[in-house]
Amino acid sequence: MSRAAASGRTPGAGSVPFTVVTVDGAASELLAAGREAILEAAFRTGEYEEGDRAAAGGADRAEADGDRAVEAAAVDQLAWSMHFQALDRDREGADPDAEEALFRRALAIWRELGDQGGVAAGLFGVGLVHQVLRRD
Repeated sequence: MSRAAASGRTPGAGSVPFTVVTVDGAASELLAAGREAILEAAFRTGEYEEGDRAAAGGADRAEADGDRAVEAAAVDQLAWSMHFQALDRDREGADPDAEEALFRRALAIWRELGDQGGVAAGLFGVGLVHQVLRRD
């Protein structure tokens, strides 16, 4: 049973209205909007599109701006979105390779920056892929 079904969650039911996110904002603003929308989707609505769009826009904008810290955090959010969606579908249709690639991309940037907390978060994400999706 998916997390959405287990919680009795109905997509869109009881969701908090969000401002429609465009990719015109600053990378950090897109990251924040993406994170909020992805968590809302994971734990309440099941509607990931807006969060994914904002996080992807934040990653693209941060990369263009050379803001490696925000880029890593936005890529990490995209990986988490993939993970939450895989759990919502009881792992059916999960793409462990793509999810792991995102976690590893964030991990590489955090290592480059010397961000030990980020490194730990990235390693945790890679571990989740192996434990939960690959079951090894």
